[in-house]
Amino acid sequence: MKYKPQKQESISVNELFDRFLLHKKRTISIGTVNKYVGFQKHIETFFRNKNAIAVTETVSESFRDCLAQKLEPVTVRERIVMMNACWEWAQKKKLVTQNPWTETLISVPPKQRPQPFTLTEISAIVHKFRSDSNLTNYADYVEFKFGVGLRTGEAAALLWRHCSPECDLLRGLR
Repeated sequence: MKYKPQKQESISVNELFDRFLLHKKRTISIGTVNKYVGFQKHIETFFRNKNAIAVTETVSESFRDCLAQKLEPVTVRERIVMMNACWEWAQKKKLVTQNPWTETLISVPPKQRPQPFTLTEISAIVHKFRSDSNLTNYADYVEFKFGVGLRTGEAAALLWRHCSPECDLLRGLR
């Protein structure tokens, strides 16, 4: 008896993603579900009624390029990972035989490190606040914020008990 490959179920990309989302809903948070639901609109617009079996690596790259026109690189990568997960799940369920998303890559540029103000720049900023009659009321606050290096919310939550007796150290902040 010769080997006869199983016939694949004809399923659209939209339907495949719907089934995948139903499967995922049991294990992911509502916030992640919302990401998937929002992503469905992109899938419906791009793939329309395209059969999942007809999605090739070239098609996946075209989809990636289409997403890249509207979304940030980090978001595009996240969406491609979603599509890859969908196809991996579909392979396990024998809905597709090939995964065109495994080689569809997106490079995300590294985040630029923050460039803190130099002491000269800080002095110039504080001087501007002290010398401008419209800004002078904020000068002490600005100097305090530069001095402690806290974010606005952290500075607002600061209590006297967090300060050392000499007010030169902060402690107990989390």
